[in-house]
Amino acid sequence: MSNRSPTPPNQQPLALVVSVGVDDYLQQLAENASQSLQKSGYRVELLDLAATNYAPAMTEADRRAYHTEQSIVDPLVQTQADSVLAAKVLVFVYPVIWGTMPSLLKGWIDRTFVIGVALILVNGKVKRNLTGVNHVVGIAVSSAPVSPAIKSFADQGKRLITRTIPIITKRRAKKHYWHHTRGSSDADFARQVSAALEKL
Repeated sequence: MSNRSPTPPNQQPLALVVSVGVDDYLQQLAENASQSLQKSGYRVELLDLAATNYAPAMTEADRRAYHTEQSIVDPLVQTQADSVLAAKVLVFVYPVIWGTMPSLLKGWIDRTFVIGVALILVNGKVKRNLTGVNHVVGIAVSSAPVSPAIKSFADQGKRLITRTIPIITKRRAKKHYWHHTRGSSDADFARQVSAALEKL
């Protein structure tokens, strides 16, 4: 038997779960992900953009600040950016709409992953800044089978999560992506994802 004491919550690594919980199933997936990561030893912050009425569009002030050293002007965005900077795991749970992630999530990424957060300038060169992130996770859900007309770009969000975001995280950060189409296997998919996240 081990005599090691549990890690105090404030010393546990942070997992940030960002979701667009537009229905009960997506909300449940995000909650399951949070619970599984807690079992794996993470302190979890769950941010449901749909529930908080997040404004994804940049304001004029946001746009003016975007390429400056003070690239965030909204206190709410700064608070969420601080969580991104502290996170060891980034999880995105979202519905697939017209072959990609919803604008609500894409807008959140645009406003949050700015210079000073996602990237930094060192001697005039752009450097990755989310080097503490060890895992990038995407959980995407389609409400119906993808039609042949848009099958060639079934989920463009996958590219952002598995290719673009890892460019700014720790080198060799692990990428995890699951896509599910709603149907009779909903419960099986939820169990599969939860089991995998408990092993992170």
